[in-house]
Amino acid sequence: MSTETVLVIDDELNIRELIAETLEADGYKVMQAETGARAVAVLASRPVDIVLCDIQLPDTSGIELASRIRVQQENIPIVMVTALADADKAIDALKLGVSDYITKPFNLETLSRSIRSILDKETERKRLLWQKDEERRRLRTLFEKCVSPLIVERLLAEPESLCLEGERRDATVLFADIRGFSTICGEIDPIEAVRILNRYLSTMIDIAFKYEGMLAKFQGDGIMIVFGAPVAQQDGALRAVVSAVEMQQELGRMDMPNMPNLTLPIGIGINTGEVVAGHIGSQRYFEYTVIGDPVNVAKRLESQAGARQILIADATYDLVKDFVEVQDVGGIRVGGSRNWIHAYNVVRVNDGVTFAA
Repeated sequence: MSTETVLVIDDELNIRELIAETLEADGYKVMQAETGARAVAVLASRPVDIVLCDIQLPDTSGIELASRIRVQQENIPIVMVTALADADKAIDALKLGVSDYITKPFNLETLSRSIRSILDKETERKRLLWQKDEERRRLRTLFEKCVSPLIVERLLAEPESLCLEGERRDATVLFADIRGFSTICGEIDPIEAVRILNRYLSTMIDIAFKYEGMLAKFQGDGIMIVFGAPVAQQDGALRAVVSAVEMQQELGRMDMPNMPNLTLPIGIGINTGEVVAGHIGSQRYFEYTVIGDPVNVAKRLESQAGARQILIADATYDLVKDFVEVQDVGGIRVGGSRNWIHAYNVVRVNDGVTFAA
């Protein structure tokens, strides 16, 4: 049985009582008001699910009252009751956003059906709104730690642009790893090792977020960054290369107070191509990441990169060659004996590079 509350506004007591008797028999809770002022007071004091209002009231018009109600409760359904002679006013009421209008004399059964239909639509609207809010919360939880706040807000603004179940995307993947860090860890205090690693990773993530990259994973002192997912980027390859150069520069300047002579040489590999992006894992643990051959190639380039090198595959080079200075490294084996790619070491990024908005 329904438990919704209906506010009936009419200056004629017999009409209010007749409507109340009918609706209460259908399971509604009915409240009554004889004037606009009384209706406003009722709405301010307790929750109401739907308003049934006569178009002519002693102290105001139903249209003016509906406008006042809309200011206080934007989405509350309003049904206007009008005489046939007030048809033009009824049209004005509909333009205001009134849910429906019923002409006098009205059939009580028709009135009850109209109220039920409107309340069912309102319930569905609230359900869809709740569903949308839940999806936004889920997206925020999933991405707030792996992309910049700017990217999170873009995703929340256009959640339909993202397919968590899996989709193909053009993306650029960056892998980075500290050369010889295991040896360093074996020679220093464990607490100091963790402190160094956290400082290094914080620097890398800050730079990645600066250029709108996504943190895909940590693996020891290794890190994987993706450009072009979850938000498409027409200049993702350039963003990846510029961020890699800045990473090398920042780590070259990074100092640890307790270890002034410490250096953290890293090797970086970058590749561009079509990947599969999606929500991967189990019910207990999952993450948004990308998979595919371009990812494997980027990882292989990183493993082949020397200290302070940034190796990019030819697919990436073709997209950034007008903006960078490189050294041709030649062919690098990335899989079986027949799988080779052409690679380049990025020396510098040209001045004046800008990115798409």
